Amino acid sequence: MVQDELTPQLVAQIIERGPLEDLQTLPIALALGLPDRVDVQAICLQLAEHEDEYVRGNAVLALGHLARLTGELHETRVRKVLGEALEDDSEFVRGQADNARSDLHMFLGWDFDGYAQSQDDIAPVFPEARYQLYIIVDAESRVLIERDHQPGVLAPSDLFAPDPRGLSHGHNWRLPGFGMDAPLSENAKALNAAWDARKGTVFVNESNLFEEAVLVQARHDSPIGAHALGDWVWLKLRAYYCDGPSSGLWPAAPGIEQRWVEPATVMADLPVSAHDRYALAQLDEFWMRETGMAFL
Repeated sequence: MVQDELTPQLVAQIIERGPLEDLQTLPIALALGLPDRVDVQAICLQLAEHEDEYVRGNAVLALGHLARLTGELHETRVRKVLGEALEDDSEFVRGQADNARSDLHMFLGWDFDGYAQSQDDIAPVFPEARYQLYIIVDAESRVLIERDHQPGVLAPSDLFAPDPRGLSHGHNWRLPGFGMDAPLSENAKALNAAWDARKGTVFVNESNLFEEAVLVQARHDSPIGAHALGDWVWLKLRAYYCDGPSSGLWPAAPGIEQRWVEPATVMADLPVSAHDRYALAQLDEFWMRETGMAFL
């Protein structure tokens, strides 16, 4: 379905007759593609009440993508659907709703408990912490993500340790990264040195030129006390292309599990922090400017 043009007729057919696997990914495909003559927001709101949890969850998450790409949503209706999703029986739906809530705050300035209304409300802004995030991509355009896999205390699952950056739930996958306000590990030093050596060179592709910095609000208290919920933090974003797992560029630390996955999987199918998805969206916009093609 993703490879086909999402015409109004095909969209209606998928909603009416499936198959379910296509319906589960339809909201994300619509939100990222914004096909002509399709009311994507209305479809997402409709599918947010579907009986299948993956349809519901991705429909709610797609509303966050729409916030980033369109800059406008029907606030009353979206808030109602989001509120219901945050109390859904499904952990998957609740997690997708939590990520969508961050997107709505980040891109539309909507006020939620624990977040300031907008960056303009805080002047001057003094970031409490700085983090370096890396989008490490292999030759098949898969992205490296990781998470702790050990006992922890952070909801919605107690099977995972908290995100050490304090940017996501413990069960969320995240991009490789590290704090910049403390001594760097040997792995962090090596990764920075590799990026610095390649910076400005286009012998692999334009992603070697990608370096952005964004100001975001922390979604949780930092486990190491670097910042508190709602504090502003800097995220410094870099991309690095390599040969994949065999490169040894960012070896898994003890207690950490890693995956190499398609960018679309990061954006839609896995529990991933809104801040990390925002980093991928920034790389996507960079790719469009530099090459005329999308990364996602």
